[in-house]
Amino acid sequence: MRVHSFLVLLCGLLLGGCVNEYFFSQVDRVPADDDDDVRRTNPPTPTDPPPPTDPPPSQWPPNTGDMPDLYFAIAWSEWPCQWDEGLWADGSLPLEQSDIWLPCDARNVAVVNMFGEVVDEFTPPGLEESEAVGFLQLSGGGPGQFLHVVQPLGDTDSGTEPDSFYLGASWQAWRGDSYTGEHLMVANWDNESQSVWLPQAGRSIDVGAQSSNLQLGLLPTNPDLLLTWSGQEWCAPSSPLQPLRMTHIFSPETLIVGWDPEVFLPPELLGEVAIPGAWNMDLSVDEEGEVSALFGVTTGGCSGAPDDPATLQLVSWSPGQEDGWFAPTETGWQPRAATYTGGRGSGALNLLGEYGLPRWRVTSPASVSEGTLSPDLSGYRPGPLIDPQGPTFTVIGTDAQTWAGDSLDFYHQGEVVWSIDRLRFGLQERQVYFADAVLLSQRP
Repeated sequence: MRVHSFLVLLCGLLLGGCVNEYFFSQVDRVPADDDDDVRRTNPPTPTDPPPPTDPPPSQWPPNTGDMPDLYFAIAWSEWPCQWDEGLWADGSLPLEQSDIWLPCDARNVAVVNMFGEVVDEFTPPGLEESEAVGFLQLSGGGPGQFLHVVQPLGDTDSGTEPDSFYLGASWQAWRGDSYTGEHLMVANWDNESQSVWLPQAGRSIDVGAQSSNLQLGLLPTNPDLLLTWSGQEWCAPSSPLQPLRMTHIFSPETLIVGWDPEVFLPPELLGEVAIPGAWNMDLSVDEEGEVSALFGVTTGGCSGAPDDPATLQLVSWSPGQEDGWFAPTETGWQPRAATYTGGRGSGALNLLGEYGLPRWRVTSPASVSEGTLSPDLSGYRPGPLIDPQGPTFTVIGTDAQTWAGDSLDFYHQGEVVWSIDRLRFGLQERQVYFADAVLLSQRP
């Protein structure tokens, strides 16, 4: 069944209110071990925030009679998922993942509504059931579209040693379209040429330094364009931060100029990222339909000196606009990842915490909000950020008592107000594990 009346993006989001506010001059002064209250501070170095928009007519928390018309693409697995911090340009997984016998086999992507009802399914063709498949990435694209990156690891019955699954195996990037049902492989790693192969265009592209942390994405305003960005995860002078490159996935001739780091990273950070780490890229659009992006970079830490700590930085940027912002953040033992929306003034969601309950943090140009997550789930990962002003966002977690499956929990002003804890395939309900979820944009 296809979705024809699709996605009123951000329908039903309230302008955040009724929350105690705490104002500090630095983001790192937010209490990290207090109660469940939402804490807000001013970000350390923002530009002037855009004026707030009028509150939409519907309200959070939702109810069955007034449900936001939102749709999500969810990559799911039959068994619990391990978190991979990035896709390596040479096709392998990060070394710390190389001893995992069972990868997150999220070869399946389900498009669901707010009730978890599956309205479309996508699985890369040609994969045998006995073939191990590792999940690497799920990201949004144009209206109703997403990019799904997996890594076929070989036949599990072939007698191949587990470690060999992760050494040089090629990844595949598939573009799914919920409007048309189209499912195409648009990129894969070519070990022979050590480059990314575009099968629809019939050509290879250079993505910069090898064995680097590679970020992939589809340009939301033109999903025929593939964006690649990479930077060394460690302090290696031989692998500098690469430009943000754009390539047409269908045309063998179209050449498109990308952006150098000096364009999309603020000058205050460029002096500290001579040997940077690139750990995040999330693409979105604002209310005007313009591209907006979030980058995660690491500054400092290469000297090993106490006065040179490694700091994770969030950078919000839009081409041709000067209202970008950046702010430091942290993750602790939580997954090093952030999700982003360019709407409602823009904002980023990431998780943090070393001891006690894990915490969420929403960073926007106007404020930084923070609070604790529910103890009912474990293994939390950030899900789609819906409204940074609420804040209204989602997180993925595993049932801490039964390990029967994962849940996509919706938070509004620090409280869980809705959950998708199973997928509904017609009349059948199934509890499965969610590798990742993205909010699908609507067709204008």
